[in-house]
Amino acid sequence: MSVGKATWDQFAAEDPQFYIASNRPAWDDDEFYAAGASILSHIERWLPRLNTGHAVEIGAGLGRITVHLAGMFDRVDATDVSPRMVEQARAKGLPENITWTQTDGRLPADDGTVDFVYSFNVMQHVPLVAEIEGYMREIRRVLRPDGHAAIQYDIRPRPLWQRSVLLMPDPLLPRTSRRFIRRYPVPLTDLHAMAARSGLEVLDEFDKAPHEHYMLFAPA
Repeated sequence: MSVGKATWDQFAAEDPQFYIASNRPAWDDDEFYAAGASILSHIERWLPRLNTGHAVEIGAGLGRITVHLAGMFDRVDATDVSPRMVEQARAKGLPENITWTQTDGRLPADDGTVDFVYSFNVMQHVPLVAEIEGYMREIRRVLRPDGHAAIQYDIRPRPLWQRSVLLMPDPLLPRTSRRFIRRYPVPLTDLHAMAARSGLEVLDEFDKAPHEHYMLFAPA
């Protein structure tokens, strides 16, 4: 089970758009969903490789990226650890080819049935490396032999001062430094090792920004 489930339920109750996209103090719906298109454009170099049947999004939140995936794929399964977030997303009246599912780590698809798995701004908020690797194993399980996964990670080194600050209790920290919204970087060498153990091959990778490292996976 995701250790962040209860906290993300709290974030969804308090201010879901901010905790999904904390680069602004407030959003209106039009701006929030428009931003999803620009995020998806980060991986446009990979889009020609993709089959456009069935996609799964990990950490879909309120669907700011999901709505744009729905225009590219026949079917999109959108997952999130927070039941409250899933409930709010369903109430938004987003495209009918999206299915919303609360998950504790297992992806809502049968073995070898998914063309594309996507995740942005999710893995960097997962504190347990074992949980990140668990998602890799799930990605490998659901992907078709010719499927792909595009996943974003934070791979920056964490300085000592930052590690020290994160020992402080949440009430003493700003909203963006609370547990499960703060960043938990993973070294790139560790991600490669986890991918290999999970049966995934790294086909390509690049940095859009220092904290946004994208990796394209396929079944090994």
